[in-house]
Amino acid sequence: MKKILILTGSYFPKPTANGICIHEIAKGLIDKGYQVHVISYQKNSDAKFELFQGIHSHKVKRNLLLRMRNYGEYHGASFSGRTVAKLALFFTRLKKILYLPIYPITAPLHVYKYYLEAKALCKKYDFDIVLSVYNPLVAILAGYKVKKELDDDIKFGLYFLDSLTNTRKKHFFSDEWYDTRAWRLEKKIFDKCDFILNLKCHERHYSQKKYDEFARKMAIVDIPLIKEVITNRAKLNDHGIKPIIKNTWVYAGALNQSMRNPDFLCNIFSKSNFKHENELHFYSRGDCENIIHNYAEQVSNNKIIRHGYVERDEVLDALLKADVLISIGNSSSEQVPSKIFEYISTGKRIIHFYKNERDSCITYLERYRNSLLINENEGLEFNRIKIQNFINTSLETITFSEIAKLYMENTPSYTIELLDNVISN
Repeated sequence: MKKILILTGSYFPKPTANGICIHEIAKGLIDKGYQVHVISYQKNSDAKFELFQGIHSHKVKRNLLLRMRNYGEYHGASFSGRTVAKLALFFTRLKKILYLPIYPITAPLHVYKYYLEAKALCKKYDFDIVLSVYNPLVAILAGYKVKKELDDDIKFGLYFLDSLTNTRKKHFFSDEWYDTRAWRLEKKIFDKCDFILNLKCHERHYSQKKYDEFARKMAIVDIPLIKEVITNRAKLNDHGIKPIIKNTWVYAGALNQSMRNPDFLCNIFSKSNFKHENELHFYSRGDCENIIHNYAEQVSNNKIIRHGYVERDEVLDALLKADVLISIGNSSSEQVPSKIFEYISTGKRIIHFYKNERDSCITYLERYRNSLLINENEGLEFNRIKIQNFINTSLETITFSEIAKLYMENTPSYTIELLDNVISN
């Protein structure tokens, strides 16, 4: 039996998008006979260790700054939440200055705690593979330290669900300065690792000449969240068309005022007229909760309801009960929001809002006939009419068999097979 240790950030019971992806991969590896262990952040009442769906889940306490940031994200509509978020932002920027000589590393003590946990588990379970998942940076740095110490005794892989170098640049640093520092760290880790899994949306970036020396280590994968379980739970009538009484819109995921802002969505929703009653539900976290709260107070003809950050099962239930799924593209990044594939898996209507002409979701949604792409640069009135026509038209839910054929590379089994082959070779 092969044994694998996966290092990541937020995992179940309240995972981020990366944690959800890792869970799908972990379950698939168990089906292939692996013993799977995951190290992740310990939140509030999380147990230090639990066996979760066959996965050995180990937790490491978050540092104070992470706890402050999470509190601010999850309570963004309250005064206390906004205050803590501002304090967390201040201390985050202060840490960047204090740790300038080793930037982009800003939490060396947290890295050391992760490393100690990983090292202890390696000694106890004698793992064959350590797989570090980015983001967070702490996961790949801890994995790198373990590899340096154990060297040939263990295979070390990197799974980039985000990119360290192909990303939105950080506050008050020049692009050139950040790129130089990030590339220096990335190169050091790439030199030591045995294999690298990069996302398809970053393929062009990692095709640059400076990455040629690592090409033999690299493989391209996509986000592994096209899965039938969501479609199986959906309640449709015999013809796949749900009689319209009230349209429930759902947005699920993180929001950010500079990267993924819901203001245009809320504004256009509040000013639209539909044949039937419409409700817009937000299951979200980030620094936009106050924006949602303010619109919810103002809107009269259509309802906007803020749920905040909730358990994974509640999000899935919301997707299944929804009539319209809402996506907001990243304003300045090639990163694909992973939730778009969970949306696609349902076969339901999707409305995607974007500003960036190179938005990475467009190429996927153009293949999906139940989608509507809203370019915010085309203005409120033009897009309002497009949305009203889309909502007022009956559409048949797409079957999962059709979806799986269209998005084969986004099924968990595709990435699991590739990862298993990479590990075996």
